[in-house]
Amino acid sequence: MEVFFAIGLAQGVFLMLILLSKKENKVPNRLLAFLIFLISFSLFLNYCYTTGLIRHIPHLIGLDNPNPFLIPPIIFFYAKALTSKEFRLTGKEALHFLPFTAYFVYVFFSFFLQDAAYKIEFLDRLRNVGMPPDLLASSFLKVVQAIAYLLTTYRALGVHAHSIEEEFSYTEKINLSWLKAITLSIAVIYGIRLVGIVLPLLFSQFSPGFIEGIMELVNVVFIYLMAYFGLTQPEIFKKWKTNSSITAEASSTAQRPVVESKTKYAASVLTADNSKEILQALLDYMAKEKPYLTSGLTIKDVADALAVHPRYLSQVINQQRQLNFFNFVNEYRVAEVKSKLKDENFAHYSILSIALDSGFSSKSSFNSIFKKSTGVTPTAYKSTLS
Repeated sequence: MEVFFAIGLAQGVFLMLILLSKKENKVPNRLLAFLIFLISFSLFLNYCYTTGLIRHIPHLIGLDNPNPFLIPPIIFFYAKALTSKEFRLTGKEALHFLPFTAYFVYVFFSFFLQDAAYKIEFLDRLRNVGMPPDLLASSFLKVVQAIAYLLTTYRALGVHAHSIEEEFSYTEKINLSWLKAITLSIAVIYGIRLVGIVLPLLFSQFSPGFIEGIMELVNVVFIYLMAYFGLTQPEIFKKWKTNSSITAEASSTAQRPVVESKTKYAASVLTADNSKEILQALLDYMAKEKPYLTSGLTIKDVADALAVHPRYLSQVINQQRQLNFFNFVNEYRVAEVKSKLKDENFAHYSILSIALDSGFSSKSSFNSIFKKSTGVTPTAYKSTLS
């Protein structure tokens, strides 16, 4: 166990230094580095507990105890920083740290100010007798708060996955599916920990903390996975200066049908004649220039080519075609693939090669979009042409 803590601590320091050295995604990477610091510090203290070193430095006992009140808000802010270029930690965000602050003040006066002998005696009593009522209550509150924050983060990431379809023709690497999976996994871990707290209160055969240690280790693994994926996460809105208005609107209506766009664009100054002109210009541009063949196409790229504000172009696509930008562009890509599959000049090309030449950026996204559009897989569709 000591070896695990030592290796985990070394990895944590290494990941933290890399995150702090990265020039892109500065705010998210700093938040993630701070999260890794908290986990690494806990690993260090666990190493001290298991080796007995803590008895020589007793004033470190319990210093990481308030941190579980801090970790879930940090994960929440990390997700917000990745999905919004304008995100900043302000006084308003400080309200999220009130539980941590209140608990830290409580343990500071009740425990941290005590002498070394008291702290060692408390540690021995904790191991032999179990958690006192105040520590048990705080453990329960930590888990409940964590689950609430993690589920909120998971839902926000789901909204983000829908909102980016208003601006991008692709979702790979920017839909943050990896962060959704990790967030949900950590929420499940905390749920199991909650069971581990409640069961001993209901059934005497379960000892307090019987599941706590295992869940702590699993939690560390998922936090490190978050750091690993975070290191390779590209900036989502790095090219954008006008994305915030679109994203804000898209986020609020991301999971509603596009036909509700009348309410969504109630304050828009775009007239019906302007809308028709923009739509015709858009259709002509798509037919002649075929910008959809570029896999990284964004609504800003098209808007710049048409000399139209991205917000108005988004409105036209939503209202006139009942589609978001993602589905609008990928309809052209699917049509391009179908056309090439029927063309004998492309008979010696694989389906994937044709898909990539048609603007799709990966095999998985192509298969998913093609089947959603046609109702059959690309292979099944090709077989019908024979």
